[in-house]
Amino acid sequence: MEKTPIRRAVETSIITAFTIATAFIWRDVIVGFIEAIVPPSEEIFYKFLTAIIATIILAVATFFVLKADYEAEHVMRRFRHKK
Repeated sequence: MEKTPIRRAVETSIITAFTIATAFIWRDVIVGFIEAIVPPSEEIFYKFLTAIIATIILAVATFFVLKADYEAEHVMRRFRHKK
């Protein structure tokens, strides 16, 4: 059974809300960790470095998720045409 656009939007919104909440929790953990182990004079450098690393990880993860979605759509189109 195919999901309705409203149901898909609600599911996406709920998942997005939990993802944002989790991101804020991890942000606090990472900032606390940096503040605990890095001298105050170097904190901004390590926070900047952490932001760059997180951005790269997010970009790579987004690429793979979008690629997997594209592949799944391609397989589903081929499957539907074979019927």
